[in-house]
Parts: sequence; C-alpha cells; structure tokens
Amino acid sequence: MRAKAVLILVAIALLMIVVRVLVGGVRENRVAGQYLAQGNVPEAMAAYDRSLHWYLPLSPTFSTAIDGMRSIAEDAEKSGDVETAVVAWRLLRSGMYANEWWILPHKSLVAEADERIARLVAKQGAGGDASREEQIYQKEFALLTKQVGPNKAWAFLAVVAFFGWVAAVLFFIAKAFGPKDEFHRRPAAIYGGVFLVAYAVWMVALSNA
Repeated sequence: MRAKAVLILVAIALLMIVVRVLVGGVRENRVAGQYLAQGNVPEAMAAYDRSLHWYLPLSPTFSTAIDGMRSIAEDAEKSGDVETAVVAWRLLRSGMYANEWWILPHKSLVAEADERIARLVAKQGAGGDASREEQIYQKEFALLTKQVGPNKAWAFLAVVAFFGWVAAVLFFIAKAFGPKDEFHRRPAAIYGGVFLVAYAVWMVALSNA
C-alpha cells in the first residue's frame, strides 16, 4: 500500500508539471496573438520567447510558438525590416538551445536560423559590397555554428543519476518501512547508499555538463 501511494503521488506530481507547462505555453501564445493584433511586434516576440521556454517534447504550444516566431521573422524579412528579422531568428534559435539536454530540439530549424541570421547580418553590414558581404557572412556563420553547448556525455550521466536518486528515494520509502511502520535496516542501508552515490554523481555531472 505504501509503495502504491508513493507511485500515485509521483504520477500526480508529474501530471501537475505537464499541466503547468502546457498552461504556461497556451497563456503566452495567447498574449503574443493579442500583441500581434495590436501591431506590437516586439511584445509579441517577447511572449513567444517565453512560450518557447515552456517546453515539453511534442508539446503543441511549443510548436505554436515556433510557428509564430518564424512568421514574424519571415514577414520582417519580406518587408525589409532586417533588425526585427534578426532578433526573431535569434530568439527562435536561443529558444531551442534553452531546451537542449541530451538532444537539441528542432536541430534543422536551428541550422536554418544560423543561415538566415548570418545572411541578414552580412547584408546589413556590407553596404552593397558583395565581397565584404561574403566575408561577414563566413565570420558570422562560423560564430553561430561553433559548438558551445553542454557536454553530452555529462548531460546524459546527469539524467541517469537524477532518475537514480529519485528511484532510490522511492524504494527507500517502499522497502525500508513495513506495513506496521517497522524499520528494515538492510534495505534502508542499500537504498540510502544508492541515493548518496547517485546524488553525488548527479551534482558532479551537473557541474561539468
């Protein structure tokens, strides 16, 4: 019964997290739409940027924020508003990197953003000089594509260690105490030890990821 109660509590906690993320994304997307209707593009971009940070894999609110920010960027490009286009592409790009752990969400979109940003910055700074535009593009593109993300091996270890110490806590609660609240030393020592090791590894991995 104790183990079942713990699992139910964990499931409820996870559901609350999912709901909170989805609600946050929906709210920010709605705010962005309202600002767009008012013609306030900077505030719309800020709202979409906040929505991009309410991330869950396969989340529809995340996809909506991507589409909204991309639309702003492309519309700005078409109208010749290079500054707004660059800002929008950069926010879209940073939104993906903000949610990177073992994988980078929408990697192809990041590659496209790198290309668009580099081209726009080069065109803006070249003053019509084709040779200089290409030089600026190459420099900007190299900076954008430079690998500066988290160490994936440490990031993976951090994820494994996190689930390890969480599982150790759950097993400690389920196994160390009997139905009559008697204390079982052997499982308590085992799962307590696993918790300490996994938690220590998690902290080290986070500091190196």
